[in-house]
Amino acid sequence: MSVEAIATVLHHSKASKTAKLVLVGIANHEGDGGAFPSVATLAKYGGCSERQVQRYIAALVELGELRVFAQRGGTDEARPDRRPNLYRVLVGCPDWCDGTTQHRRRGDTGDTPKANGVTSVTERGDTGDANGVTPTSPEPSLEPSENRKSLRKRAIPDGWRPSPAVADDLTGRYPTLDIGQEAEKFADWHGSKGNRFVDHDKAFRNWCRKAAEYRKTSGPKDNGIGTGGVAW
Repeated sequence: MSVEAIATVLHHSKASKTAKLVLVGIANHEGDGGAFPSVATLAKYGGCSERQVQRYIAALVELGELRVFAQRGGTDEARPDRRPNLYRVLVGCPDWCDGTTQHRRRGDTGDTPKANGVTSVTERGDTGDANGVTPTSPEPSLEPSENRKSLRKRAIPDGWRPSPAVADDLTGRYPTLDIGQEAEKFADWHGSKGNRFVDHDKAFRNWCRKAAEYRKTSGPKDNGIGTGGVAW
């Protein structure tokens, strides 16, 4: 099953460069129960640092090609706080794909007949130039673009909640926090102040990190300001 997952990612993933290598590495471990390679293993596949792997995983989740279940991997014999994250690769074949191992466009054999009866094989989707050299088309990238950097900050909408992947990850990271309750506090606090963010999930991650740090030093008391009395 991992071979099929790898082929699907290679042909249809919109990620590029190291992010795609990380996704291929996860697909390499894909099975009926999902995949749970360590971050260190994925860093080795991608030739990057473990911190970079975490960023690429977050980007793949945002792209919709990966789902993360915090500390759901491994076996039931492992301690809950030591179980690895469980990953599900969400890349699938688009409607135009023929579903074969070559993932060709439906009705496309990939061969172009010539006048003398000899068939030349060309790569699907590529166009050769006059010198017979096939130029490569630019790959879509997960790297932050100028348009992404220029996104405007947005107010927190009514009823806001973090994405399921972020909520699962924060639950695993901060077991002493009630993530649902923290989300309500976060939305109420910043909503009342009219605060705006480019990425609400990232801002909420920072909120939970500070809340957990405060609990370690001051206990779970709450004086009604934000989370545990922290001024955000």
